[in-house]
Amino acid sequence: MTRDNVGSDHPGGPTAAQYASALALISAIGLLGIAAGAFALASTACGCAEPADLVVVNQSRAPAVLDWKTPGVLGTPLLRAGGHIDAAACGVSSWPLADGEVSITASSADTRTVHVTVSGGDGALAVFLLIDARGHVSDAMTNWPPGTDDTTTCP
Repeated sequence: MTRDNVGSDHPGGPTAAQYASALALISAIGLLGIAAGAFALASTACGCAEPADLVVVNQSRAPAVLDWKTPGVLGTPLLRAGGHIDAAACGVSSWPLADGEVSITASSADTRTVHVTVSGGDGALAVFLLIDARGHVSDAMTNWPPGTDDTTTCP
């Protein structure tokens, strides 16, 4: 007997279609596992510390948009945290951020990116951004912006 039929199905063995179905099922389970893991990491990435890590004092009559992100593993997008924040006009808003090096891009009349370090432990200090009446974004501050408080309204 020769082995001329090397690619043929063996009686009672799995077919090529069954192999393909099994591979697709295993791949789908793996992708669902990765997605669930990513969701779990993303939902815990926020430091959610009290007091807030970022306080925006917006004295402009227009809302401001802030996007924040942390670098991922070795500077890649892998396990990177981030979010989108809408700061109300004529008011003070605050949010928790993920711990570590954070880049915050604030857009109002101008756009500015500031880099801060967030540590969510006890004694952590908030970072303050002031958006003045003309919509200009300040550098990051470690104290309340001069001449403002948590009841700031538009001048």
